[in-house]
Amino acid sequence: MSVSCPWAYACTAVGTYQTGDGSLHLLAERWDGSEWSFQTVPTPQVAGATFNFATVSCLPVHFCMAVGSYRLPHGTGGVTKNFFARWNGTTWFVNSLPLPPGMTDGSMGAVAAVSCYAASGCEAVGGDASNAPVVYDWDGGHWTAAVNGPASQAGAQLHGLACPSSTFCEAVGWVGNEGPGAAVFAESWDGSSWSSQSLPVGLPQVTTLRSVACVSSLDCTAVGNFYEEVFRNGAFNAAIPWMLHWDGSSWSQGYQPPQNFWLRNSNQITSVSCAYSGACEAVGWQMAERVSPGHEWWIQLQGLGVGAWLNGVSWFAVKGRPTVLIAVGQHVPGLPGIVAYRWTSSGWVSMPMPALPTG
Repeated sequence: MSVSCPWAYACTAVGTYQTGDGSLHLLAERWDGSEWSFQTVPTPQVAGATFNFATVSCLPVHFCMAVGSYRLPHGTGGVTKNFFARWNGTTWFVNSLPLPPGMTDGSMGAVAAVSCYAASGCEAVGGDASNAPVVYDWDGGHWTAAVNGPASQAGAQLHGLACPSSTFCEAVGWVGNEGPGAAVFAESWDGSSWSSQSLPVGLPQVTTLRSVACVSSLDCTAVGNFYEEVFRNGAFNAAIPWMLHWDGSSWSQGYQPPQNFWLRNSNQITSVSCAYSGACEAVGWQMAERVSPGHEWWIQLQGLGVGAWLNGVSWFAVKGRPTVLIAVGQHVPGLPGIVAYRWTSSGWVSMPMPALPTG
């Protein structure tokens, strides 16, 4: 589930919805500045398949690209297939993502993220079944795929991607199983090749980096979680949000969320969006928080529904123009459908969503 707002009066959210017969369908909804409307997205006709939209990336020129995956029922081998969905301003088109050379459907993992800097230029990242990194490239007409893109190391999982230009992309993720013992990584693309980036020495046990947002090649913010082995909320190993900042030459810990809040809550952070340098919004389970230039992160809970799991956020702000900040998610993790919130001067406000087809 994801949302992308390329300007103040245009946002697109993607997810899934369930019809009366229990089948899942791909979902897209468009916000025009005043209301959300339902958009039909062709769903592959695969009985019993579990569909998932990963992320969506939109441009002001009536162009959106979304990526996702579906898993075939166990009786057919439990194979994961990846797809892309492209919107041309009026219609969504869905097709399969290509396999890297030498790969088969049974050896693929799920695509995780997409980022577009032009209608003729998008990148996507994912992995194979053993978590070896896979990179996809869109040239305006076709996707190509290659293994051993960023983080060519065993067990690497790519989850976040941001491409502010054709000569710079940032990818983040982790190595190993999620939780204590995993190790995070970051890599960048310079237009021709991927290269590893060193993370700060002495980090806490940071175990996931789920999302990254870049204003430019000199300004990126990555968000994830680290685990503290303490008893909290009836469980050990509480997940605590963590933020890192890239300044064009190195990563630093930067501003961190207020720890006294997380002493009472164990919530995971899932997505980040930056409107301009130093102004970012991060969201997750029952939480949202913001950083502004020269200030620390602060918690924003006003108006959020109880139990809301926010999976995506998009913040558009340009000096002299209207601004919009929208977060999307689910009332209950795993429940199809989209809930949306808009930030206003009085806090988060729930946005009415259109009725979904039932059959």
